[in-house]
Amino acid sequence: MVALGEERVNDTQPTTISLPRFRFCNDAESRAFGPTQHMRAVHPPNAQGTGLRHGFVIWGQKIKWIDDKGRERPWKRSSNKIGSDAEFAAEHFIANGKHRTVDNLYFSMQPFRKPNCREIWNLSALGCLFVDVDYKDTKWGGQDLRIVMSMILAALDEAGFPAPSFAVDSGNGLHLVWLHNLVRPHALPRWNLVQERLLEALKSFGADPRAKDAARVLRLSGSWNPQARDRTRGLVHLVWIQGEEIAKPFRYDFDTIADEILPFTKGEIVSLRAERAKRRAKEKPGLRKGRKPAARRDSASYAETVLEDLHRLRRHRYPRTSGRLPSGARNDWLFIASIALSWITPAPALQSQIEALACEVSNWRGREAKSRMGSIIRRAKDAAAGKLIEFNGHEVDPRYRMKAETIVKWLAIEEDEMHAAGLRVLLSPDARRERKAQDARDRRKTKGATSHDEKRAERIELGKRATWMHIRNGLTYAEIAAELNVSKATIGKSIEEARNASSSTSQNVQRISKAAIRAVYGGILPLKGGGTCTSGPGVLAPRSTRTEKQTLPFEGGVASPYTRSADVSGVGTGAKAHRTVQRSQSVQRMGSKRKTTYPSTQTDRCDERHTPAPSRPSPDPAWVPPRFLRRTG
Repeated sequence: MVALGEERVNDTQPTTISLPRFRFCNDAESRAFGPTQHMRAVHPPNAQGTGLRHGFVIWGQKIKWIDDKGRERPWKRSSNKIGSDAEFAAEHFIANGKHRTVDNLYFSMQPFRKPNCREIWNLSALGCLFVDVDYKDTKWGGQDLRIVMSMILAALDEAGFPAPSFAVDSGNGLHLVWLHNLVRPHALPRWNLVQERLLEALKSFGADPRAKDAARVLRLSGSWNPQARDRTRGLVHLVWIQGEEIAKPFRYDFDTIADEILPFTKGEIVSLRAERAKRRAKEKPGLRKGRKPAARRDSASYAETVLEDLHRLRRHRYPRTSGRLPSGARNDWLFIASIALSWITPAPALQSQIEALACEVSNWRGREAKSRMGSIIRRAKDAAAGKLIEFNGHEVDPRYRMKAETIVKWLAIEEDEMHAAGLRVLLSPDARRERKAQDARDRRKTKGATSHDEKRAERIELGKRATWMHIRNGLTYAEIAAELNVSKATIGKSIEEARNASSSTSQNVQRISKAAIRAVYGGILPLKGGGTCTSGPGVLAPRSTRTEKQTLPFEGGVASPYTRSADVSGVGTGAKAHRTVQRSQSVQRMGSKRKTTYPSTQTDRCDERHTPAPSRPSPDPAWVPPRFLRRTG
C-alpha cells in the first residue's frame, strides 16, 4: 500500500506523515463533509504558489431554462474561480435549493484555464483520479452500501491498487476519488492509463466507462439525486474516508500511485526509452524500414529521437573508437545529450544517468560530469518541484530546450553526414524536405503505386502511339480513346505531353516535322491523283505567329481552303496535314459530281506565296522543296 502522501498541494517541505485511518463515516461526519469541504478537498488552495490551481471550476445542472435567444436548454453551465469564490458558490447553490438541497448539481473534478469551457485542451492541472461505480444494475444491486464498499476495497487490494481517498454516495452508486498532488496537463496520457486500469479493476461493480475523461463532472456533496431508486438515498453525502481528519482526506503522490497501478513504473519506462534510443541508433541507415522523419508529438518523444540521433552521429564520425568521443568533441555532445535525458528521466535519477553516459562515451568521471552538467540537473529538480521561469513574457518549464537547427550548428553536422548516419530529427531544412519526399516515394512504392517518372513515361508512350494512330489511320481522339480503353481527355493530355517532351530542342522539332511529312506524303497515305505539291500541309514554312489561309490544287481544279498556324510543331503539323488531306479528298469527290468554285475574293485573301497556279505551280526562288519532292521517276 502507498504510504507516501502530501498534506498540502505541491508542498515539498518535509513533513511527518503517519499511515491514515480507513473508516466508514457516521452521520455527524457525513454532515460535516458539506459542499465547502468537498470543494476544498478536490480543489485545495495552492501552498507553494506554482500557479497550477489558478483556474476555474465548471458547474453543471440538469435544469430546463430559457437562454437569451428564447431557446429552451436542458443543461445550465457556469464557472467560478478556484478558492473562496468556488467554495462560496457551492454553499450558495445548496442553501438556495429546495429544503436546503438542489437537484442534479455537478462540478468539474479538474480545474480549467478559461471559464465555461469544459474541454480537455483547456485543462490547467490534474489533481485527482476518480471512478463512478453504478452498481444498481449488477449483482450487487440492492445490497447494503457498506457491504458493496467493503467488497470494492477487497477487489482493489487483490489487484494491488491503493484505496481511494474518499467515497461519496451518489444516490444510485458510489463516487470513488483518489486525490493526488498537482501535475501539469502534459501528464494526461499517463493519467488516462491509470484511469483505465482502475476502471478495469472495478468493472464487475458497474464502473462507468463513459465517466473517465479528465473533463468529467460529478455530483456535489449536499445536492440531491432525484433519479435515486431508494428515495432515502437521494442525498449525496460522504460514506467512507481515508485520513485522520474529515476536512483533509489523504492525498497521494501521482508518480507513486501511477507506479503502483501501471504495469511499468516511470523509471522503467525511462530506462526502456533510453535503451530504445541506443538500440535504434545501432541500426544501419538503410534499415529504416520507411520510417519518416520524427514528428514532434511532445517534448519526451522529441528528446528521445534527439538522443537516438546523437548516438548515430558519434558512431558515424568515430567508427575506429566504436563511437567514443575524442577530446574537444565531448562538451557539446554531452551537454546536448544531457538536455535530452532531462526530458525523459526523473529528476532523482538524472545525475546517475548522465554520469553513466559520460563514462560510456568519454573518460569523464562521475564528479567531472556532475560539475559540468550541474545546471541541467538543478533545472530538472526545479521542474520536478513545480517551479516555473519567465521566458518571453510566459511562464515555462525551467529545463533547457534546443532546436534541431541549433544542435546542427553546434555540432557542425554536414548534409552528407545526415544521410550517411540516417538521422531523423537533426536535419537541415533541405535535407528534411528531401527525406520527406524520399519517404513518401518509398511508401508509395511499398503500397504498389507507380512513381511519377514511370507514369510520365507511360503517358509519353501513350501520346506517341495516339499521335501515330491519329496521323496514319485518321482516327479522332474519341475513336483512339475507345480503342485504347482510356478517356478522351487522357488522349489529349498524352499527345500534348509527348509533343512537349519531343520539342525540347530545335532538332527534335525538325525531325518530328519531317516524320509527319513522310507519314502523309511518303507513301503511307498518298494523295489521290499523285503529283507533287509545292505548298500546303507537310511543307515547312517560315516560323510565324500569324494565321495564314492557303489553298491546295487538286485534279479537277477544286481547291480546299483551310486555316492553319504557320508555326511548326512536331505532332500538330502531321495531324493537321492529315485532316486537310481528308477534307481535300472529300471536296474532290464532291467536285466530280458537281463543279464547285470559290469566289475570287476568297482566293485573293490567301498568301501570294502559297497561291498555286491553275496548271503548274511556279517555283518560288526563296523556297527549297524537300528531298522526297525532288525525286524523279
